[in-house]
Amino acid sequence: MRQLDATEGKKGYNLGNLYSIVLDLYIAGMDTTITSILWGIIYLMYNPDIVKKMQKEIFEKLGEKELIEIDDKFKLPYTAAVANEIQRTANVFPQNLGRRNTKDVVIGGYKIKEGTTIMPLASAVLYDERVFPNHLKFDPNRFLNPDGSIKKVDELIPFSCGRRMCLGAEMARMEIFLIIANLFHHFDISMPSTGVQPSLYKNSGLTPKPDNFKCFIQRR
Repeated sequence: MRQLDATEGKKGYNLGNLYSIVLDLYIAGMDTTITSILWGIIYLMYNPDIVKKMQKEIFEKLGEKELIEIDDKFKLPYTAAVANEIQRTANVFPQNLGRRNTKDVVIGGYKIKEGTTIMPLASAVLYDERVFPNHLKFDPNRFLNPDGSIKKVDELIPFSCGRRMCLGAEMARMEIFLIIANLFHHFDISMPSTGVQPSLYKNSGLTPKPDNFKCFIQRR
């Protein structure tokens, strides 16, 4: 910013831009991450076998380690796959913000004129049966190679893609992995013994949130 200020005619980045970026990181980052974790808890309550497998991997690879750190992610491919599947299934930002192309382009045989408003639809990819068969099923194995290592899947785009993808994507990925891994490392979270089970219904909104729910939490 100071370098640009010192260059005549180049003042595109200023304190106003910086404030906007910090605000985006704080508001957008908190809302989407919290919503993803809430959905993750719900999905894992419905899939206790996946939780047991994840907890077993953590114990076998890290033993009694108190705090799981981001460097441990490479030792925990199944847990990392669970975090990926939470992001895919939760789909907390199904439709990105509108953009406009700066010149005429042809994509897939379709002519798109300059100035056309384009709104990427992430859910069209995250729920594509050709890429993720039985897409409504919560299945971390989608992100594992046959040898059990983590598999890179280009179609996992919960933060959109390209130059205009989410600014805090890497931070959100780390947060979701660390919170889910540490939470289920220290606690068992299950359906309440009485009352209504958590709903899988997604409420409409910029980020589809779950209904309020109750669960039973017990220290392991």
